[in-house]
Amino acid sequence: MDENPYAAPTVELVDDAAPHSLQGWNASQLRVLGWLSLVSTFGTLVFLVMSLVGAALRMPDLETYGEWIGIAMVLLGNYLLIRFKGFAEARFEARGLGIPVWATVAVSLAMEGVVFGSGLEALDWRSITYLVLTGILGLLTLWFGIRLLKVQNVSPPFKVLAWLEIAAGPLLASVVLMMLAVIPALAAGVAMALVFFRGAAELEGLSEPR
Repeated sequence: MDENPYAAPTVELVDDAAPHSLQGWNASQLRVLGWLSLVSTFGTLVFLVMSLVGAALRMPDLETYGEWIGIAMVLLGNYLLIRFKGFAEARFEARGLGIPVWATVAVSLAMEGVVFGSGLEALDWRSITYLVLTGILGLLTLWFGIRLLKVQNVSPPFKVLAWLEIAAGPLLASVVLMMLAVIPALAAGVAMALVFFRGAAELEGLSEPR
């Protein structure tokens, strides 16, 4: 058979965005993580509303319920962050996420420990400590977003998540504008859910008979 030495090689094209090794992950697991991300986002919004309304109307019971919801959402958020780190490393070969993720978990837990049971009402050592930790958390959030942005061949929700983390980080770090960080932070929760849902869809597509 005649062969043209100048012809382009007839090889199967490789999709750059094809999933890497996802051993230990399945579609159902990722779908649950996606829904938990949405629960975390909604729960955080409920916590903020309850805290603001409770403080404005002087309803300590409402503030107490909001505080417990806030603690639950911090724990859930940290769990999701750790799981997202593992998924990003497996699916997109992300690197350099360990330090910002684990430091974020430690700082967020420390912040909850500072305000647990008494809140912040006066400019004392607890308030100052909380504000310092907020600034550190903002820098860690920015660092995490930058690391996500450097990951190659990612899905659109992943890229959006990176930019939202980058947007929230400086607002938190400034302390003065930390309330504005709520907007990109809540949006980041939705973006994380979409990353998990997309991963679940990819695994389902791979498992379908061809």
